[in-house]
This record gives sequence, structure tokens and C-alpha cells, in this order.
Amino acid sequence: CYQEIRKIINDKKIILKKIERSNYGFKLYVGTDRY
Repeated sequence: CYQEIRKIINDKKIILKKIERSNYGFKLYVGTDRY
């Protein structure tokens, strides 16, 4: 049970990192910090 919870937390962290990276790439692509 505990390991499943840890796995879910790790998955969420990975997803957040991917979102941060994609947002950063999007900012670079647009060239502004509006978004």
C-alpha cells in the first residue's frame, strides 16, 4: 500500500517536471513571459 502511494507521488512529480519544461519551452518559443 505504502509503495503504491510513493509511486503515485513520483508520477505526479515527473508530470509536474514535464509541465514545467513544456511551459519553459513555450516561453522561449513565444519570446515573452506573458504566458
